[in-house]
Amino acid sequence: MKKFYLIVTIAVFLLFCVNGLKAQTTQTKLKQVCYDNSEQFSVTSKYVESGTYIIKVGLPIGYSSANKSYPVLYVLDGDGFFGMTNEIALGLEINKLIKEIIIVAISYTTGFEQYMGAVDIYTRNRYRDYLPNGDTVFLKEKYIGKADNFLKFI
Repeated sequence: MKKFYLIVTIAVFLLFCVNGLKAQTTQTKLKQVCYDNSEQFSVTSKYVESGTYIIKVGLPIGYSSANKSYPVLYVLDGDGFFGMTNEIALGLEINKLIKEIIIVAISYTTGFEQYMGAVDIYTRNRYRDYLPNGDTVFLKEKYIGKADNFLKFI
């Protein structure tokens, strides 16, 4: 009798686990978030081989009606850091802790989730763009160590 209850308990537990997994895998894909006062466009570099980038620009509130210049903060790995950096800058600007700035984020795609399953491409691009020429640690492939070209692009 104890064996029967044990088997029933395990079966019920497994049933709940399987239903929980189904609930997690049937979620619909969320829509992309758009930030106020921001723009996004694609640029292909003439300096970086296979260098097509997504540029994300966060503008200060009132930018379109202002007739003045702003300092610019450039952000690398914009796939993951544009939203956070843009929101932090906006909060600091509103509280008068910093002057208004323009955020320019350089990304490889429109979102980091596109790299899941293609991490090698993401890593290769970062090694190509962020490692200096003549790097002796990572320089084993022809695409690594082209930071001078990336700097020309910027």
